[in-house]
Amino acid sequence: LSHASVPDGGFSMSDIQNVFSSAEIERLKLQPENVTVPAALMLLFPEVFTTQTRARKETRKRKILLHQGTLTDDKFERDKLNVAKVGDRVAPGDILAVQARMEHNYSESANHNKDPPFHLPVVYEDDYFAIVNKPEGIIVFGPKGGNYGRMTIKSCLPYVISPPKLGVVSVLRRPSPVHRIDKGTSGLLVVAKTKP
Repeated sequence: LSHASVPDGGFSMSDIQNVFSSAEIERLKLQPENVTVPAALMLLFPEVFTTQTRARKETRKRKILLHQGTLTDDKFERDKLNVAKVGDRVAPGDILAVQARMEHNYSESANHNKDPPFHLPVVYEDDYFAIVNKPEGIIVFGPKGGNYGRMTIKSCLPYVISPPKLGVVSVLRRPSPVHRIDKGTSGLLVVAKTKP
């Protein structure tokens, strides 16, 4: 959980003008002591929230907490802490916290390095995507209600692909193929680990 406090005097107008156009300042009614949650995220965490769209998305996903007022003994008080909404306004002394998963919360954390159901070579891998060499005779996605069990590429991926490092944002719950290849065909298959 990373957090930052809105400065006691509010944000400086020059900081607001450096991030937002004059039309946006007027439309959002931004003032040094009264800004929206997405605007405050962009001002407090500029390296993470580079656009309003990203700040709004993370807020809508309920990843942003708003603590109204300062912390007592460096601890959040339950009665002052709420999940932030896009339209919420932030005042001086308020604290915005960005929730992060301690573990990526998809099955590869538990299954990685265990024996996969079949051999699936990984050709390339980084924190954002991977490329695997699909063998012939294996389907990529099982049909809904199908009886393929673990004999699909999608179900095998958590066994052969390592989880992204902590701090990587927009991590998918499970690695997911971004396209498919027919059952009787072998070839390279791109697998997403994060959202774009």
